[in-house]
Amino acid sequence: MNFSDIHGQDFGGKWESKPGPVQGFYLGYSLNNTLGIQTGINFTTIYYEHKSISYPVVYYPIEFNDIIAPYYYQGDDKMDFSFLRVPLLFTVQIPSVIQFNMRAGLIFSFMQDHSLNYNSYYYSSESGNTKRQDFGYIFSSGISYPLSDKFKAAFNVSYLAGRKQFLENSNFRHGSSEFTLGIYYEFFKNKKTNPDPTSDRDSSSKKVTVTYDAGINVSLKPGNPDGGKYSSILGPSLGFSVNIPLGVKSSFQTGFSFERKGYSIKDSSSSFYTYIKNG
Repeated sequence: MNFSDIHGQDFGGKWESKPGPVQGFYLGYSLNNTLGIQTGINFTTIYYEHKSISYPVVYYPIEFNDIIAPYYYQGDDKMDFSFLRVPLLFTVQIPSVIQFNMRAGLIFSFMQDHSLNYNSYYYSSESGNTKRQDFGYIFSSGISYPLSDKFKAAFNVSYLAGRKQFLENSNFRHGSSEFTLGIYYEFFKNKKTNPDPTSDRDSSSKKVTVTYDAGINVSLKPGNPDGGKYSSILGPSLGFSVNIPLGVKSSFQTGFSFERKGYSIKDSSSSFYTYIKNG
């Protein structure tokens, strides 16, 4: 499942995060016990929806350099896009019973279908003005658990950000967060031999350790005199850290975390999701 996260928000309004489907497969090759590469193909549909208002869309006359121009307020808008996507990823995995992985790379998108219900006068809804190809960045982390010698169950969290403006005369770029469940199957697996337990001393100073963490974060908007105009938001926080010993008294630490942050504005304008100062 993906949750839409449109990039390039224009003035006023708010885009809601809507769920959509994701399905496909990855094909990976492990260079060693830690590093690897992945590609594949998947199909996804992303749903964007602008937050509606309680009254019809209206025009406001606003003066720009002594010229009266119609100013358009965005209303209830929806845009749906379906893609075939091909990723090209570099992977890092931490060997353990519960295996952790981190992935990063590029993803190439090819639009298969779309639907536009976007009312803004300066954006054209013609199909010819919609970009059909896109590329972007993908960052992902997840865990897998062995079900048998060849099969593993997997859960991954990914963040995707497109790089092309997909509508003519707009700043909008595609984006989403994805949560996927799947099954890994290992076609070729080297047989592992258990090392002689007497060949090395069991010392905690030589072990790579993994620490898990999960909780709730609170997003605030401090640092300016108008910070009180915004409400705090609670969001999930989960991740892990890996500690790699370099010696008796030193180590290298890295990891991955996923957090959902934001804030809620206390709207006093009734139209632009902002607050009015001095009347």
